Amino acid sequence: MRENRYPPDRQYAENKQLVTLLNIEYAYQWLIQARKQYPDHADIWHLRFHWQRERDIILSQLNRGEYRFSPLQIIKKASGETLALWSSRDALVLKMLTSLLETRLPVHPLCEHVKGHGGGRQSTLRVDHHLKAHGTPFVFRTDRGYRQNSVVYLPRA
Repeated sequence: MRENRYPPDRQYAENKQLVTLLNIEYAYQWLIQARKQYPDHADIWHLRFHWQRERDIILSQLNRGEYRFSPLQIIKKASGETLALWSSRDALVLKMLTSLLETRLPVHPLCEHVKGHGGGRQSTLRVDHHLKAHGTPFVFRTDRGYRQNSVVYLPRA
């Protein structure tokens, strides 16, 4: 008998398909819409052209627990703005996993990126209130564009 080298949850993943064709097709339709205006040299077009093969590879890797994310790409737009961008494959996998997990995991009330949890306007008002109430002179915003509401308060010196 083969030695069991994975914890019980990983054993379950080996015996059950965690990601299905329906899951990946949902994420693929989202990705097509999200990246339809991308330039000709963007990797979305390669993924779309080779979709049948890429879909099967991604599904297999995910269900075997072997999918690996690529490094973020740093893109400089014509306006001079710099963006950190996931590859199309990684964006697809992140969307798919988010869709699967958001119904299974609890969401903390302070997660403002979740619909119905406040969002930008209420977050701005909360920061303004904190600044006035505590006399905090500075706000440092981290991961701009990735986590819009990640804010660190710096106390007065």
